[in-house]
Amino acid sequence: MKLVASVSELGLLGGLARSPRSLAVVSLVSLAASVIYGLLVADHVIWSSSSVGLNLTLITGQFFFVLFGAYVHAMLAGSLLFGDKWRRRVLVGERLPDSDGDAPDEDLLQIDRFKDNTLPFYGLFAVLLFANWFAVQVVSGNYLQEYNRKGYHLTLMRAEEPNDRARAVRSLLDPINRATGNDPDVREKVRTLLDDPVPGVRLWAIWAVGHLEIVRGHGQLVSMLDSEDGEILIEVIEAIGRLRLAGEDGERRLLAMLPATIGDDRRARAVLHALGFLRNPDSAGPVTSLLGLLPSDLEVVALWAIGEMRTTAPREAVIERWSHAEAVEDHRLLCATAEAMKHVTTVDDDARLRVLFRETPAEIRCDQERWMGRSFEDDEPFRPVEYVMRESLRMKYMKAVFNIGGRGLREWLVEIAWDTDEDPEIRRLADQMAEALRNAPARPPREALRTP
Repeated sequence: MKLVASVSELGLLGGLARSPRSLAVVSLVSLAASVIYGLLVADHVIWSSSSVGLNLTLITGQFFFVLFGAYVHAMLAGSLLFGDKWRRRVLVGERLPDSDGDAPDEDLLQIDRFKDNTLPFYGLFAVLLFANWFAVQVVSGNYLQEYNRKGYHLTLMRAEEPNDRARAVRSLLDPINRATGNDPDVREKVRTLLDDPVPGVRLWAIWAVGHLEIVRGHGQLVSMLDSEDGEILIEVIEAIGRLRLAGEDGERRLLAMLPATIGDDRRARAVLHALGFLRNPDSAGPVTSLLGLLPSDLEVVALWAIGEMRTTAPREAVIERWSHAEAVEDHRLLCATAEAMKHVTTVDDDARLRVLFRETPAEIRCDQERWMGRSFEDDEPFRPVEYVMRESLRMKYMKAVFNIGGRGLREWLVEIAWDTDEDPEIRRLADQMAEALRNAPARPPREALRTP
């Protein structure tokens, strides 16, 4: 049983091989046609096409172009390497007379694959197939790889079907598409979709602009504060915050609308998220002024935003809310204020926090509180906003002491780490903190921010 057909049995393109000259001309023309086709396909599938199906058809056509060209080149190379008689007998299929001038015996017509150079021919074909494909990719800028990297997503974002456009934008935040999401051409295309006429596409484009931090979209987002409403407006607000352009017009607009959001919990949450993302200490005052006025859910968010701003200016207000939580035994507020105290307390609170760490019962623990928001895939958690960490209240106090960086901090931590009666989780964290201090340069204690 033959596993590989001999060249003479293929009978492919024998007419082209009748003349060496015509074979050479066709070889050159096929190479030029393959390269030109590759250039046209590359430009279309990456920069113009709006149909993935058409792209696949065109790329498949490129494979056939290369396959044809490689076979013709192998025929030409075989003619040069194996001689003119090989070309006439194997490629053209002529019955050549033997050395005595007699007609060939019928048995000799069944040429063995080794005698007609079948294996060397197939080797030539394989090498030339790779060479043809390599030539096309080099001339076209490796368009197949470029299509896989960004052309596919660009095509979907140009598609007529809105669901395709939205799906393409949404998928850019999938970790496996990180390189695609960082590509300048893709990012610019996402920005242009902020003006898409379909609300669903605009919504996901806004979401992606924020998460990808496409700064060029900031001006458009700010103008959308006046033109959008509902869920789209909420995404606009959060996206402005994620761009982290503190001090720009977007932040000023958010601060101006903050008081008016009381009563609209979803919009208020979005504004607080945005201000927390911006991390501008100058925005702490307006947020702090709302403590005690907001519903419980939103006060947790406000305390998170204050902590993100990394300023001691709200210290007194946060401690006041912490004292209130202890007095009324509001466990949820107690945990949220303790979370914020990690970032707003100063050296003046160091001794008190150490006492709280020692006297707070170990069984008092805080549940995790976070906001999931949208994701690149349904039911797939993506960059949740964590308001309160799941840990013991004592651990929050210990972290606050660490962040203050007061006198004798490392010795205090070592003592905790070596205390065999201490909770193992606390001991491990204290040991890690002490080790971090041992290898880190000295830092001054965190002082209170003095404001006029």
